Amino acid sequence: MAAEFELKINEVRRLHSLPSTEENNYDNDLSDVIVTVYYIYTGKKGDYTYRSPGVINLDYPSVTDDFISIENITEKIVLDWVIAQGELKQEEVFIESELDKMISPPISTVYFDWLPDPFPAKETATPENPTQIETEESNENED
Repeated sequence: MAAEFELKINEVRRLHSLPSTEENNYDNDLSDVIVTVYYIYTGKKGDYTYRSPGVINLDYPSVTDDFISIENITEKIVLDWVIAQGELKQEEVFIESELDKMISPPISTVYFDWLPDPFPAKETATPENPTQIETEESNENED
């Protein structure tokens, strides 16, 4: 059975102002520039779920980019930015591997009655020939 995947945006961070300089050739200062996107990529296989958090840092817009003002940003646009980073296929392989480990762990311990007990009860040491503690009373009685 193949895993099903779902991508959800968790948080979006913005830079309040990006001034126009000779280096960036912006016509005007830019405001509310989205610079970081946090997301959760979830894989499901049967009754098992694995969530993988991720983050992407976006480049500042260049003069040739179509800058999108914050009022026009949609969930689809942000999801497309995450998908465009091209790392989700690698995450899918990782998530599927983790799900498989949850479903069928690769290694487990087997206990047989002829093996030594892995959790033996603690034994308290008792001396072989306990001696009587001498007290003043016992010394007086001997005289």
